[in-house]
Amino acid sequence: MPALATTHASADVTTRVQIEQLFSALTNYGGGIGELLGVGLFMALAVGTLSVGALRHGGLPRALALGGMACAALLATPLLPALRMPVAVPMATVVTLLTVWMGACGVWLLRHRRAG
Repeated sequence: MPALATTHASADVTTRVQIEQLFSALTNYGGGIGELLGVGLFMALAVGTLSVGALRHGGLPRALALGGMACAALLATPLLPALRMPVAVPMATVVTLLTVWMGACGVWLLRHRRAG
C-alpha cells in the first residue's frame, strides 16, 4: 500500500483512478477475509470452546457459560454469506454483546478471586 500511495501522489488522473480502484479491491478483499477468518471462525471457535469447557467443567457460572455460547453463535454470523445465507444480526450488535459478556466474565473473575 505505501507504494500505491507514493505512485498515486505523482500520477496523472487516469492512473490515480486505477490506483484507487486497486486499493479499494485489496482493502475490501482483505477486510472480507479478516472478517470471515478472524471474527467468524477463530473468535467464534475460541469463545465457543471456552464456554463449552466452562459449562462442562464448572469454570464459570452456568449463565455466563451459556451466554458465551450464544456470543459464539452470533460471532459465527459473518460466515453465513459464504454459505449463501443472509445475515440477520448487525456486527455492531454482536460485538456489543461480546463486550458485555467479557465484562461480566471479568467482574465475576475479580469477585471470585477476592472471595477465594
